[in-house]
Amino acid sequence: MKLYYIETNPESNGKHLVHQSECIKIPNFLSRRFIGYFNSCNEALKETKKTYQKVNGCPLCLSSCHETKD
Repeated sequence: MKLYYIETNPESNGKHLVHQSECIKIPNFLSRRFIGYFNSCNEALKETKKTYQKVNGCPLCLSSCHETKD
């Protein structure tokens, strides 16, 4: 299981990025929120969508869950 975080500040398209804890692009602790421990990025995104409507996986650490369209 891995730790997942969400950026509290959305991107210009209104989406909040989800990161694994080891990501080199993860924002500092003031600009992120802990989501939880999950087996996959799909599980993390599903949980995050309960709080944030627009989410996306980080293109670097969660490329398999990153959508390129807005």
